[in-house]
Amino acid sequence: MASMIYETGLLSTISYLYAKATKDVYDKFVSADVKGGVKFELLKNEEKENVAHAAYLYQVLSYISEKLGRAGQEREPIDFVKKLAENPIELGVAESLLKPFLIELKHLAEAIWVEE
Repeated sequence: MASMIYETGLLSTISYLYAKATKDVYDKFVSADVKGGVKFELLKNEEKENVAHAAYLYQVLSYISEKLGRAGQEREPIDFVKKLAENPIELGVAESLLKPFLIELKHLAEAIWVEE
C-alpha cells in the first residue's frame, strides 16, 4: 500500500481501501475498537479481506488524524478525504508522514503473520 500511495496518491488509496473494506465493515471495525480492547466478535461473520482493508484504513487514518491534530476524524473516511482534498499542504504533510509509518506497519504485520 505504501507504493500505491506514492503512485496514485493518498486520496485515491484511501478511497480504494474504503471501497474494498465496505462502509458496513469499516463502521463495524471502528465501533469494535473500544477502550480496553477490540471486540472482534462484531467482525466474525465478515470476509477476512474486508476486515483487513478496514483495519489498514483505520490505522492509516488514525495516524494521520493524530499527526494533523484531527483526532476522531478517522471515523468518517469520506469527510476525511474531502478535508484533505481542500488543503493541499496538509495532504502533502500527511503523505510525507505516512512513509515511515507504513514501513513499520508492514514490518509488524510480517512479524506476526501466520500462514494458513
